[in-house]
Amino acid sequence: MKNCKTCNESISKKAKICPKCGEPNTQTSRSTIGCLVLIILLSIPCVRSMYSVDNNYVRKILNEYQKIKDREMSQSCKHCQGVNFIKTDYKNIIKCASCSNLTKKVGK
Repeated sequence: MKNCKTCNESISKKAKICPKCGEPNTQTSRSTIGCLVLIILLSIPCVRSMYSVDNNYVRKILNEYQKIKDREMSQSCKHCQGVNFIKTDYKNIIKCASCSNLTKKVGK
């Protein structure tokens, strides 16, 4: 037994309407709430996996970038010994940022 929300009359849990006032007996069952909670809890890992980034892939990209950067920094200008270079429109030619001397790029 439970009480009607409108008239506070004691009615059966299985009754579809209150016999006194006619108010529908709408109750949210525990199984419905349990199912909703279960669905939400199970969907959290799925949503997280859609937005997560593979850390090994990111590390691999960063390592490749560092190797390229190290290779570029190991080269120095033969004219002024500068180590800062600017890319040019030509494939393997770089320009020294200090003296503007054109040099062939070392490495790939």
